[in-house]
Amino acid sequence: MKTFHVSHARKLTILILLIIVVAFSLSGYIMRSQTNRIMKVEIESKLTLQSHALAERMDAFFAQKALLIRQMSTNQAILRYLQTVQTREHAFTSPHYLDVATALDGIQRLDHNLGLVWVSSNAGNFTIGNTDTLSGKDWSLTKRPWYPDAVRSNDVVFSEPYADYLTKKMVTSGTMKIEENERLLGFVAIDILLDDIPQMLGTYPIGESGYAILISKDGTIMYHPNPELVSRHKLTEQPGDLAKIGQSMVAGQKGLQLVSIDGNNYYIGYSPVSSTGWSVAAVLPASEALGQLNSVQDLSSLITKVSIFVLVSLLSLLLHFMLKEQRRIQAELRAAKEEAEEASKAKTDFLARMSHEIRTPLNGIIGLSQLMQKTVMTAMQKDYLDKVLSSSQVLLRLINEILDFSKIEAGKLELEKASFDLDDFVRRLSHMLSIYLGTKQIEIILDLPPKMLPKLIGDQHRLEQVLLNLCHNAIKFTEQGYVSVRITLEKEEGRLLYLHFAVEDTGIGMSEDQLDKLFEPFTQADGTTSRKYGGTGLGLVISRSLVEMMGATLEVTSAIGKGSCFSFTLPFEHAPWLESESPGSMLPPGCEGQRVLIVENHDKMRSSMADMLFGLNFSPICVATWREAFELLEHTEAHNPFRFVFVDMEAEDMYGVESLQRLHALAELCDAATIAMTTEYGRDELASLEESAQPDAVLIKPINRMDVARAILGAQEHKETHVTETLQKPQSAPYENVLFPGYRGKILLAEDNEINQLVAVEFLRREGYAVTVAKNGQEVLELLETRKWDLILMDVHMPEMDGCEATIRIRQHKQYASLPIIAMTASVIKAEHDNCYRSGMNGVITKPIHLGEMKETLKRAIPVPCLDVSLALERLDGKIPIYTQILRSFTKEYSDFTTNLQTAFLAGNFQEARRMIHTLSGVAGNLSAQRLLLLSRKMEAQLSASVNPNDYQEFMSELEWQLNEVLALANEWQETLAIS
Repeated sequence: MKTFHVSHARKLTILILLIIVVAFSLSGYIMRSQTNRIMKVEIESKLTLQSHALAERMDAFFAQKALLIRQMSTNQAILRYLQTVQTREHAFTSPHYLDVATALDGIQRLDHNLGLVWVSSNAGNFTIGNTDTLSGKDWSLTKRPWYPDAVRSNDVVFSEPYADYLTKKMVTSGTMKIEENERLLGFVAIDILLDDIPQMLGTYPIGESGYAILISKDGTIMYHPNPELVSRHKLTEQPGDLAKIGQSMVAGQKGLQLVSIDGNNYYIGYSPVSSTGWSVAAVLPASEALGQLNSVQDLSSLITKVSIFVLVSLLSLLLHFMLKEQRRIQAELRAAKEEAEEASKAKTDFLARMSHEIRTPLNGIIGLSQLMQKTVMTAMQKDYLDKVLSSSQVLLRLINEILDFSKIEAGKLELEKASFDLDDFVRRLSHMLSIYLGTKQIEIILDLPPKMLPKLIGDQHRLEQVLLNLCHNAIKFTEQGYVSVRITLEKEEGRLLYLHFAVEDTGIGMSEDQLDKLFEPFTQADGTTSRKYGGTGLGLVISRSLVEMMGATLEVTSAIGKGSCFSFTLPFEHAPWLESESPGSMLPPGCEGQRVLIVENHDKMRSSMADMLFGLNFSPICVATWREAFELLEHTEAHNPFRFVFVDMEAEDMYGVESLQRLHALAELCDAATIAMTTEYGRDELASLEESAQPDAVLIKPINRMDVARAILGAQEHKETHVTETLQKPQSAPYENVLFPGYRGKILLAEDNEINQLVAVEFLRREGYAVTVAKNGQEVLELLETRKWDLILMDVHMPEMDGCEATIRIRQHKQYASLPIIAMTASVIKAEHDNCYRSGMNGVITKPIHLGEMKETLKRAIPVPCLDVSLALERLDGKIPIYTQILRSFTKEYSDFTTNLQTAFLAGNFQEARRMIHTLSGVAGNLSAQRLLLLSRKMEAQLSASVNPNDYQEFMSELEWQLNEVLALANEWQETLAIS
């Protein structure tokens, strides 16, 4: 967090003082130069507000009159009068007339601004008013100036000014029609004398010499200081700028304009009177308005000087309080931040510690179980061990889910961006699903886009985690039917491919209530689900979070007894498209259009296989039973045979060895290769059959496009060579018992846990590595110079000195800059892995250690073995005595090689030296001493190009060390052979 120091505050104070003095000096000049504009804006705003106030006053005036008219419209005496009087002769004789007259007189007395208050009868075509006034016989209702507007409106309407029929005065009438059952009865109205309006507008103050103007809807002047203009002239017909303002006012606009009238400038602000459609204006001479500027200029100058003095004198005190408050706030924020960071660090440390403490014993359990699988056991012992290993994997998955959930909650989970191949990704996914499938008799269907996609860029590991979780749930809750994984290309936009992923099953399904709480952590569909199927309820929560982090939404549809479908659509960046990329490109030429037979009893699986083979450019023929397949094979035409036959080993009419033997016989007649589609367990059963009953290749379910192509290639090769390597169980080579640790290289293992030591040492020695154990980082440093190591496997958490500190000290020495160091940690926290890389380690292996992952890591770190015994014996067809004799001769002849070579160099006999090194290269190749071979060839090439003694001396120490390593391994080989 950034903080203000005292020295910074002082500098800031001085800077602000200077800025204020300059700013106020400039502002004085700017203020004086801009005063006219500012005051004009202020005057214009004030005049605009005055016009609005005048409009509101007129609105209030007419609203009051409208309220009186609405009261008249609901007067029962008036309503009965209009309902019953039908002619002018009955105007005064109606029994309701007295009540009407009383009502009209009463309304007139309520407002002294009212003229005549009257009622018009539509049926009688007459008007009566207060004071017993009655329209003459020549009076016509429909010809009155207010009639057209009044008859169209259902509310009060105010008319244009006119001379009243009865009083002959200029009035504006407010009228409202009276209807009964959509029949017009008449009108109620009041007359407003225009003579009363000056009292309202003339008394409103607008400066000293300003005045108001009121016009009607058609522009007639209703009020003006000049009485000669009132009701006789229209503002729109006045000369000059007044006509333009009149037009704007008639249009119902509001605004402010500076106009010229009789050679003088006036500000006129105008605004509409919404209740009548009239408009009112406030007029002020410009000379009066701008006369206020001088006093304002003097005031602004005074304010500028006083402001500079006051602000400069108070700034130090103000800044003092501000900085004091700033420091207090910063101290509180710093304390809160440190507290939050401490809490976050404590949680992270707890996760790391929990992960380490749980994974460390798990590493021993899983590692020892995997090693024990390589020993000879009874069937019961193997079953028990498989259950131990399976339970350990379940526990490991549970721990991973809890840790992932914690990282997601803490916002510590990050996605990677790396390129990957979709077909290869699906192949790995299918291999994992085959393990989840176990012995369940359901089909897993993998559907891919027909066209092979380019390399995608994204986090394939998290995508695999999501799909594995969804598929694992689908398999777990499905007892019969199928689980389908569909991947379709929805669209392509620029550099993005949108892929739709859907995992569908025919399992037990879910109700609406269960779907509502599906994504709640630690919650399952109901209590019986957890008891029957197990699980933590975290998998789907994590999957949804990962999908959202990748830019999509995990959607689900389900129905009880019909299954469920989880789907999402993800955008992926991709490499450029390649025209050569197609499913058929995975197969050799000549397969296009070849017929293949598919035997599969499941409809969807059969359709999926057909689409897959069609995409590989084959012509698939599908049948549901073995019986149908036998009939097709028996009647196959010689000119159009089947090239491959895919058979479902779990089909209902597959009767074991008899069916296989008959299949082989029929396939042999048409020269077709057979490919069995089965599970992991089915493959083991096939491997136990006699060679004559075994198919040419095996395809493990679930089936993916890449494995289909590989199975076709394998079946074709097997058919051509008649070699049955695929299905036979791997048998120990005759020389396996005499292999010894160390021929692949020397590893320094830093591990403090004894059980983990046992697992790692046993595995590494089985793989041909010599292992030396150090219990902490300090022992690693002590053992570092005792011999030349090929690799250090470094546990991160150790007593006395941990792995990271030991690595930092090792990297301080230049001779160990390229020594591979691989971290082994039970923590899955990314920050700890990053710390390993920062300390100088080359990679990280997470405990529990997966032996396959460890083997691949070792091959990358130590690509060239010191003495590749397996390769040498393979060249000699496993003839151990011959190899032993070669090693014995090598030991005898080359024990003094470096001394003799050095003598030749010192004597200047470079031709002899080159000959000796060339001979050594040949012998090293025969022994498969790969490192010695590479070094001797490099040295031989250097001597061929130059005879400078400095060029070969740098090789001598390395050559001596490599030669001594091979001699030591040769002696160890002979000792091992003698013991065995």
